[in-house]
Amino acid sequence: MLRKIDTKKKLLLFPVMFMIIVILSGIVYSHWSNQSNIRNEIALEANEFVQQILKGRISVYQFLRSPSDKTAQKVREDFSLLNQKVLTFKSRLSLEKNRILSDEIILNSKKYVEFFDTFSNQRVKDFENGIKDESSDIKNTISQMVQVYISLESKVHEIREGAVSLRIKSNESLNNILIIVAIVSILLFIVI
Repeated sequence: MLRKIDTKKKLLLFPVMFMIIVILSGIVYSHWSNQSNIRNEIALEANEFVQQILKGRISVYQFLRSPSDKTAQKVREDFSLLNQKVLTFKSRLSLEKNRILSDEIILNSKKYVEFFDTFSNQRVKDFENGIKDESSDIKNTISQMVQVYISLESKVHEIREGAVSLRIKSNESLNNILIIVAIVSILLFIVI
């Protein structure tokens, strides 16, 4: 087929093919680069959850050192902020598994705060009355809080790992597609 085309037309075909390949490469790169950037942003947001959950834990330790309504409110605010960030994050997710994990994070966070409220109300009263030792009820509530916190932390790490994994896959897909376009282009030039 190409033997029937004269040399002048064949030479004109190269710049046209080159322009088509460059445009195709640009479109492919733009699309997959955007996907990669979005997934990178999501992975960074997931990292913020880890930081926010640690801030909440620090607030609980500060409450334990100095039980008061002010330090208890700080704990509630930290976990409320975590819930708001997760809700915003959930609206941007595409995988159903990550949406379910987001719901579980919010549910565990609310459970944790409920246990904390029970604990904090009793602990503030005891502290104001000069009772420094924790009662068995308080110790039981703390034990439940720890279990919920462990579950909460594992869900946050699971969603973060999933987001990082998707980001890596997106970058690999971008590289693979660009390599395929380059190989097809080389083969086309060789054939012509």
